Amino acid sequence: MIVIEVERADVQERTGTRDNGQPWKIRNQVVYAHLFDAETGSLKRYPTEVKLRLQDDQKPYQPGFYMLSPTSIYSDRYDALAVDAHLVAVDEAIKLAGLAVTQRVPKTDHAKTQDKAA
Repeated sequence: MIVIEVERADVQERTGTRDNGQPWKIRNQVVYAHLFDAETGSLKRYPTEVKLRLQDDQKPYQPGFYMLSPTSIYSDRYDALAVDAHLVAVDEAIKLAGLAVTQRVPKTDHAKTQDKAA
């Protein structure tokens, strides 16, 4: 799981005009992602600064710790796995993940599984 730390509620906004004359706007919030090192499998010592894209009418996330909402991960129009980061409080993320696992993953008897493997 990825833990996201928000230090400030500041929003960076960029605007412009497309070649066809239509205006565009991009709103980002700088946050810090506590990521795992792929080589060691452990949490990196320092968080990585990343930009989190906000919708035009979305309020910025307030300082605190968050996790990705399960709704952040979806199948895009090409049926590829995609991520559009939506954050929820850590306790809410844990509750949602636990609910998803208990509803979809069959329970196994670990003792039986280990006996068969031996």
